[in-house]
Amino acid sequence: MYHGRSPPILRAVEHAVRGHRPWRAIGWALLLAAVSLFSWFLLSGVRPEVALALGVLSVVTAWLVFLTGYQAMASARGAAAVLLGIVFLGVGLLEFFALVAESGFGEKMSADASRPQGLFRLAASGVASLGLLAYVALPATAMPGVRHRYGAVGLVLGFAALAGYAGFAQPDWARIFSAEIQNDALPHSGWARGVIMTNGVTLAGLWFRRRQLADENRAALVLSLLLLAASSYFDLLHDGAPTDALGSLYRVTAYASLLQAIQVAALHRPMAQLGRQAQREKAVIEAAPDGVLMVDEGGRILLASPAMEQLSGYHPSELVGQTVDIFLPPPVREKHADLIRGYFRQPSLRPMGAVANLQLHRRDGTGIPIDITLGQWHEGGRPYAVAFMRDMSEHKRQEERLRHQATHDELTGLPNRWLFRHHLDRALVRAGRSGRRVALLFLDLDRFKVVNDSFGHACGDALLMQVARRLGSSLRESDTLARFGGDEFAILLADLESTEEAIRVAGKLLSMFAAPYRVQEQDVHSGGSLGLAFYPDDAKDGDALLHCADLAMYQAKQAGRGSYACYSERLGQRMREDLAKRCASSPAKARLPLGF
Repeated sequence: MYHGRSPPILRAVEHAVRGHRPWRAIGWALLLAAVSLFSWFLLSGVRPEVALALGVLSVVTAWLVFLTGYQAMASARGAAAVLLGIVFLGVGLLEFFALVAESGFGEKMSADASRPQGLFRLAASGVASLGLLAYVALPATAMPGVRHRYGAVGLVLGFAALAGYAGFAQPDWARIFSAEIQNDALPHSGWARGVIMTNGVTLAGLWFRRRQLADENRAALVLSLLLLAASSYFDLLHDGAPTDALGSLYRVTAYASLLQAIQVAALHRPMAQLGRQAQREKAVIEAAPDGVLMVDEGGRILLASPAMEQLSGYHPSELVGQTVDIFLPPPVREKHADLIRGYFRQPSLRPMGAVANLQLHRRDGTGIPIDITLGQWHEGGRPYAVAFMRDMSEHKRQEERLRHQATHDELTGLPNRWLFRHHLDRALVRAGRSGRRVALLFLDLDRFKVVNDSFGHACGDALLMQVARRLGSSLRESDTLARFGGDEFAILLADLESTEEAIRVAGKLLSMFAAPYRVQEQDVHSGGSLGLAFYPDDAKDGDALLHCADLAMYQAKQAGRGSYACYSERLGQRMREDLAKRCASSPAKARLPLGF
C-alpha cells in the first residue's frame, strides 16, 4: 500500500481500516456526518459567488486529474491511470458546462431561460463513477500508444460535445430533465440510483481486488466514491442553495481525493519503482567483477563502475567526463575515434570474444589484455552505449600454461615431439628456399635403465633434467632441443652451410657426458649415443629424416656407445638386415628403431 503523505482524514481512515479498529472507523464516519450537517447550516445563506467558486474548483480539480493521469509513467497500473485521466477530461468539461449554465451565461446560448446545470452535474457524476469503475476493474495491461490515447480523447470530447448540445441547444430536453428531477423523490430517481449503484459496485470491486490493488491509495479511492455519491444526491436538490453548495463542496473534495489517489498510481508509485530499480541497477553495477562504462556517441564517459579502478588505475570519478581514448596509447586514439563513430552509425550487440588481442592502457602506462562486450540504447533520440570490460590477464596466463603443457615436456620443460616436428617442418621449408642444410641429431642415453633400477625413478628424473640443462647450454639460440620421451632427445640444427658444423656439435655434446652428474648426494656417470641425418642429403621430409637419424643412433650404440654415427644408405641397408636377423632370433629383445 502507498505510504506517501496523505491528508489527515485519509490517513486516519486508512489506519483505522488497516488496524482493524471498527469503532474508530465508525467514529470518523460520524465525524464526517457531523461536518456535513454543520456545512448544511453554514451554507444555508451562502452567496452565489461561493457556489461559483466551488464550481470553478470542481473544473480545475477535474482537469488536474486529467493532466496527472494522462502523463502517467509506465507501470502495472499506468494504463488504468491514463484511462481515468482521459475520462476526467470529459468530467471537467461537463463541470465547466454546468458552471456556465449556473452563471447565467448559458441563457444567452440557449433558446430560452432553461438552466441545464443539473443535467451536466449528474452527467459529470455518472461519467466519473463509470471511470472509477473501469479504473478499479482494469487489469495490468501495457501502456496505450499515442493512437489509442488520441482515440480515447476523441471519444470523450465527442460525448462532452453531445452533452453540451443537449443542454444548451435543446431546451426542451433540459426542461423535461429538470421537471423529472423536481417531481421525483431523490432516492428513487433513476439518475441518482444509477450513480449510487455504480459507486457501490466499484466499492465491491475494491474489496475483491484489494490484493491486486495493494499498492493503490485505497482510502482515497473509497473516500472519493462516497463523496461522489453524496454530491449526486445534493445536486438533485438543485432548487435550494444549501444543497447546491454542499454538493459542489462534496464534489470538489471527491475530485481532490481522487487526485491524491491518481498521483499515487501515476507518479508516486512508478517513481518509487524507478528508485528501487535504480538502486538494484546500481548494486548490480557496483558488484559486477567486470568494469562497466556508459558512453555517449562521442565516446565521452557518463558512468564508470568501481571495478574500473582496479582495471585501469583511475578512480571512477576521474573517468566521468573523459573519453574512452584515455584507455588507449596515443598512436591509436585517432583510429579508435573512427571506430566509435562507425559503431554508432551501425550499432549492434557485440559479445565477448568478438575481437581478439585487445589491450587496455592503464594509468601507470602498462597494458593489460581485456575483452569487451558492447550494447546500445536510445534516450531522447540520442544513441548511447554500455561497455563491459573484462581483465583477461589470468585467462591469458592459463591459456599460455595449457599451450605450454601441450607443446612441452612436463619434466624437463623442453619442447615435446609435436613442437619439435613443427619446428622441423618450418626449417625444412626455409632450407628448401635457401639451399642450406638441416641436421637432425637423435640422442639416446647409455645405461639409463641401470640408473633407474639402481637408484629409483626420482634419481632418473633428476638425471634427465641435468642432461637437458647441459645439452641446452651447448646449443645456439636458433637450435631446437626436444625430449621425445624416456631417455631420448632430438636436436635440430637449421641453416647449416655444411655437414661439418653438425659433426662438431655432436662431438661437443658427447664430450660433456664425460663429467659425472651429482644426483642425490652422489656422482652418477652416464653417456650417450648420437645419430645424425641431413637434409637434403639423406631425406626430403621430416618423417624420413627422423627415421634416418634413429637408424644412425642405433648404429652408434652398436659400435660401442658413447659415440656418434652419420646416416648413409649403406648403413641403413646393413642396419635393416641386422635388425631383421635379431628379430628372427630373439623378437622380445629386438629394439625397433623409430619409424619401423
